[in-house]
Amino acid sequence: MDNKEYAENYINCIAKLLKIIDSFPERMNKLFALVGFVRIESSTQNEFKEYWKKGNKPFLAYINKKINYLESTNDQNKYVVAYSLCVCFDSIITYEDTNIDSMISLHFKVPIIKDKPVLVSEPLNSNYRHIGFEIHPKFRVSTINEIFENEEGTDNKDRSVSNKDVFSGINSFLNNICYSKYDSCFKILDVVIDLPDDYKNEFLSVAFSPITNRSIIKFNSKTTPYKDMNFSTKENKPLSKNNKKYLKKRFDKAFFNACASNVDILFFPELLSVDELEETCFDYNKHVHELFEKAHSEQMNTPKLILLPSFRDDKSNQVSIVYQDGKVLGKQPKLYSYVNVDEHIAENIINDEAKIFVIVHIPGLNRIATLICSDFLTCSFDMQKKLFSDMGVSLLLVPSHSSGEQDFINKLSEFNKYGTSVIWGNCCGASKSPRIIGGCSIAGYNRVYKFNEYANCYGNCREGCIFLITIPSSYTRVNKKTIINGEIINHK
Repeated sequence: MDNKEYAENYINCIAKLLKIIDSFPERMNKLFALVGFVRIESSTQNEFKEYWKKGNKPFLAYINKKINYLESTNDQNKYVVAYSLCVCFDSIITYEDTNIDSMISLHFKVPIIKDKPVLVSEPLNSNYRHIGFEIHPKFRVSTINEIFENEEGTDNKDRSVSNKDVFSGINSFLNNICYSKYDSCFKILDVVIDLPDDYKNEFLSVAFSPITNRSIIKFNSKTTPYKDMNFSTKENKPLSKNNKKYLKKRFDKAFFNACASNVDILFFPELLSVDELEETCFDYNKHVHELFEKAHSEQMNTPKLILLPSFRDDKSNQVSIVYQDGKVLGKQPKLYSYVNVDEHIAENIINDEAKIFVIVHIPGLNRIATLICSDFLTCSFDMQKKLFSDMGVSLLLVPSHSSGEQDFINKLSEFNKYGTSVIWGNCCGASKSPRIIGGCSIAGYNRVYKFNEYANCYGNCREGCIFLITIPSSYTRVNKKTIINGEIINHK
């Protein structure tokens, strides 16, 4: 049995154990109150270490026999044993390319190499359909460094930015993998990229460009048949050549402003992409690749991750997510139509296939996802559970093209309990003055920031402007007081 086959068996065993844990008949946190928990956990850990040292075949024989027993017994101890084994399995997983005997490497599934993004389109375990659980990669994200001052001096510890019991199952106790129940209605595309080029272990910089203050997007009304019913819908009118040229120019200006500002992630509003920005060749976005080459020739750092303005075509609306050199990493579709209840009309989006979530991992910093406009405002319980409780998304980007703004502001801090920072950006041309433009809520900061409070355009729209949001890679808080880490938002 080679290392790859061994690792496949290893991950599949974890899925079987997760299924056993999920059958626990009480709320998951009550598992830790089972009689004999500490004793059973300790003996299971010692047994795991003993068999691990014996080599691949003896270990797999032991673990399969153990799983067969746990699946067949009604003894309550099985839940503690299954949990303890999962934590042991998780603790020795690495994504490094290594042959260290004490670790199990998943590098062949997630080969993290500088300047080479990794696209993982299937769960790590191959038995996810049969077992009903899918396992995904997990990497460290930002934490709070809590400093306590007392008469004896100071003491400190690292703690999560999230609440204690918000993650599903035992996800909060796993460091290298996360898991979710398999649901054919939702599909996760994991993308792993390397750290930004000039990263100094201090912060991640995210820039949003509103692009324009012009009201460019116009709509047509129509009747759309769907599932034996008729709906009043609206769709974008085609853009003129001049408007397409104008939007492309504004995109380019924002891109180079972001380069000059050493931005790590750049995103734009909804609906403002044009055909030329969407052209691809051999899995590369042609225009972004050209911009990358130009910036590289001028010795500028380009954003490591770029989310283009969303592109609206026949019955779909999606954001192209690209790497710094233009490599297309995925497309995040808008999953549900925006419905204007007052005007009794809906956005013309048809999405009968599995709902796709693109999650971009930057190991050591963030797990990043995107929800377009109304998908954020109407985020269902199932979507919320998948993205935050299961996958642990720590940074959510929300592009919009909306005349309404207060609903977004009200929603920004809702996911802070998961340790999730949310950044929302709107097109200035979509709303009426005075505009909020966008805003953010940084997990751990306990407040909402509005872009208009930092805007220095004074009503004059400047080409290529960006709102630059600084997210610390680690937070420091003394005696549980409010975190203060300098300027969070700058308008450039």
